[in-house]
Parts: sequence; C-alpha cells; structure tokens
Amino acid sequence: TVSSADFALGQRRALAAAEQAITTDPALADGYAARGAVRIESWDWPGAQADIEKAFALNPESIATYACNACFLATQGRLPEAITAVGKTLEKNPLSAEDWQKLGRFKAAVGDLAGARQALNRGLAISPKDGTLPFYLGLVSLLEGRPEATRAESVKLPNGPPRLVLMAVAEHDLGHTAASQQALEALIEKHSQDFPYRIAEVYAWRGERDQAIAWLDRAYTQHDRLLRFLKFDPLLRSLGDDPRYAALLKKMKLPE
Repeated sequence: TVSSADFALGQRRALAAAEQAITTDPALADGYAARGAVRIESWDWPGAQADIEKAFALNPESIATYACNACFLATQGRLPEAITAVGKTLEKNPLSAEDWQKLGRFKAAVGDLAGARQALNRGLAISPKDGTLPFYLGLVSLLEGRPEATRAESVKLPNGPPRLVLMAVAEHDLGHTAASQQALEALIEKHSQDFPYRIAEVYAWRGERDQAIAWLDRAYTQHDRLLRFLKFDPLLRSLGDDPRYAALLKKMKLPE
C-alpha cells in the first residue's frame, strides 16, 4: 500500500523524468505518452489529451501512446473507444498481462462479462502471479451474480484493500451482513487515509449512498488516484442518478 504522500512524491518524480525525456529528445513520442500517463493520474485531462495528440503526431504506431490513450478514454467514459485503443496495444504486444487486464476491466464496465472474463484469464495465463487480476475476476463474478466465486477470488489476493473490498461485497451479496461489515470496518481502519475510494466502492455496492458519496468526497480531498475510475467503475452503479455524483463529476471536470 502506497501512502498519499509517497504517491505524490512518486508523481513529481515521474513527471520530472517524463519532462526530462521530452527535453532530451523532443521528437520522442513515448516521452509525451509517459507525461500523459502522469497527467491522467493527476486529473489533468486537457494536459493528458494534448500529450497523447502530440505523441500520436510524432509516432502513430507507438504502443505506449495507445496504452495511455486507452486509459484516458476510459476516464472520460468513452469505453467503446477505450476498448478499441487497448485492442491496438494487444495487437502489437499480445503478451502484456497489464493490457489484458485493462481490456477485461473495460469490457466488464460495458456489461460484456464473457469478454471480460476471457481477457482477464488471458492475462492470468501470461502472468499467473499477477496481484490484481484476481480482483477483477472477482468483480466479474459479482456482476454475474456469483458472490461465492467472488469470495473465492478474494482469498487469492494479498492482504490489502482489493481483498477487503471483494470480501465485503461478496459477503453482502451472500446475505452475511456481519461478515460484510467486518471486512468493511477492517478496510476503514487500515486504509481510510490512503484508499477512501475503495471504501466508497463497498458502500455504493451495498446501496448506502450517503456514506458512498461522503467517502468519494474524501477521496477527492485526499486526491486518491483511484478516483480516475469514477465514470466506469461497476461498483459505483447505484450512484448514477444521484445529483451528488453528478456534482463530483463536475468538480473533477469529467463529462457528466
């Protein structure tokens, strides 16, 4: 788990490294793609878009630029385009477990659960020890209405927020209220300072909208980098018609 302060430091270093690469070679597309990726995590959407456009102008075939563009499009809620973009990266680099994971997440967000599972399993075949793929496979199982499979995926994860999120939502859907609350309380106790967004996910899935919005607001204040998933996270679906959710999108300068 990375603290907010450590993440901010890492962001500054990553931005400095990308800008140094651009200064050293202004014709290097991957330097702009790298800066675009940092800007996405910093919620600088216009800056990210400008870097992506510059990178494509310099090298229309850059894998790094397609990968960055896929992430940018997803943050904007443009999921069909994001799926196409990540597909381009996989055409060029089919052994990227990370890109199979992205494809799985984006397909899950548009409701293509069979496609999502297939993509995530491809990623797992490439990288069996990947620490994130079981989380998204558990999420797909949840969306399929199979919380027992979600709980089974949770135990494959290391101790941390993703494991506790899956446990909390799976136990909720299984009707185990006390077990769900126990997992949520552990998540709050251990990770409220670093991952308030994850806490919001659990509350939103359980239908507790006031608490979910409160934790999303806290995620905004703490600049939780996961807030970039706001527009395409299936765990937040219950908030879609809440005016407070729309207000947060506006504050994030994201399309409503």
